[in-house]
Parts: sequence; structure tokens; C-alpha cells
Amino acid sequence: MTNPAPLKAQIYVIQKMDCPTEEKLIRNRLESIEGIEDMRFNLMQRELTVRHSLESDKDVFSALTELNMEPARKGEEPADAEEHAATTSLRTKILVTVSGVCAAAAEAASWLGSDDKSAIVMALAAIAILTGGIETAKKGWLALKTLTLNINALMMIAITGAVFIGEWPEAAMVVFLFALAELIEAYSLDRARNAIRNLMEMTPETAMV
Repeated sequence: MTNPAPLKAQIYVIQKMDCPTEEKLIRNRLESIEGIEDMRFNLMQRELTVRHSLESDKDVFSALTELNMEPARKGEEPADAEEHAATTSLRTKILVTVSGVCAAAAEAASWLGSDDKSAIVMALAAIAILTGGIETAKKGWLALKTLTLNINALMMIAITGAVFIGEWPEAAMVVFLFALAELIEAYSLDRARNAIRNLMEMTPETAMV
């Protein structure tokens, strides 16, 4: 009788894990890897602990990378991780702003009498959809690939349907509002993380009782 392989625990810091939607996507993907015994998610700290009996965590790390989650083994985070996160956040804010302006312009043009399928409305809506919906489209496609029917997959299907039937301004506005909601969620979580980090830094290393 052979003894089972001892379990190992590996902690990953996942930059793009902000809410239960990403948790479900990751869980569905990793559950297909034989040898993984348990997964524990800490969304507040963006950490995932995987207990496994694999020889190495190469397959786990590759799966997280394929999901575009920007994983790093804890203790091996890139030196410029914070700078990269700040740059990514700024780029996202600029894209969402452009999306909002173009979506509003497309709606205004439609209200002022332009046909929803006119060149100006379609062009403005297309810019809004591309700038605000690229991340949603990526996440939605990954969700469909892993057979995870989450909000990103549903949004991608809804937007595609709206464009298909010619409702360009509505599609653009829905994309912008969803992107804005995602941005606000990420911002609120970052503020909570920073507050907890600052509170922990105030805790003295020793105390007299």
C-alpha cells in the first residue's frame, strides 16, 4: 500500500481578483486539475491558498496566468508591482472616461434625431464599447471557455445582442455603466485594503499588560 503524497500549501497574490466573480472563475478552472485538495480565497488581500499533492505548482500557476489574473507566488511579487497596479488603474480610468463621453454623445445624437444606425452614432457607440468593454469581453470569453456563466459572460452576450439588433446607443451606455461600476468596486476595495494595512502598521510589536 503506497502512502499518499504529502500535501503542500502555496499562497498566490492575484492582482485581478477583486470579487466573488473572479473567485468562481478561478475555482471552476482549478477544480479540473487533479491533485488539488483545497482552495481558500482572501478577496480583501487578493490572496489564494492552494493545498495540493502535485510535484510542483506549475499547472496551477499556468492556469491562473491563462485566466489573465496576473498571479505571483507570495514572496515573489515583482518589485514594481505597486507601480504597475497604479499605471493599470490610471489607464482604466482614462478608458472608462472616454467610454462615458462617447456613450453620452451617441445617446445625445440619437435624441437629437440621428438614426441609431447612422454613421456618427455607430462610430461613437463603437468607441464607447471598445474602450469600456474590452476587459468585460476578455473576462466573458474566459468565463465561457471554463463553462462559468457569470456576469461578465452575460454582459458580453447582452451587448452583442444589442449591437446585432441595431441598438448601438443603448449598448454603449450599458458598457459604460458596467465599466464604471467595476471601477468603483475596485476603488472601494483598494480603500478598504489600505485602511486595514494602515491599521496593522499602527499595531505595536510589543505591548505591556
